[in-house]
Amino acid sequence: MAQTGIPAWIFRRLFFAPGLGYSRLLAHIFAMVTLVRTTDIVRLSFLRALLADSGIHTDVFDENIASLEGGIGAFPRRLVVPPALRLAAETVLRDAEEYYDD
Repeated sequence: MAQTGIPAWIFRRLFFAPGLGYSRLLAHIFAMVTLVRTTDIVRLSFLRALLADSGIHTDVFDENIASLEGGIGAFPRRLVVPPALRLAAETVLRDAEEYYDD
């Protein structure tokens, strides 16, 4: 770990401790707030661009399972934001009249 400047024992403890990486991943996932559920990938792309123009970072959950189903639209994708940005994101989507699930 000389390349990163992190001593090896710290690197191992941070990234290879049993359950530590998984718990961080779960904390990230469960800390997000779902705004919209949709099967329309074009609308999802539009919503992400709309929020990105407002400076709001978004993520899309359930994207992998939706791609595995073969494009039949059985599994909706979820547009999520951090809880601190929820009100701002809802306001942007309401102003654009796009705050609904389909």
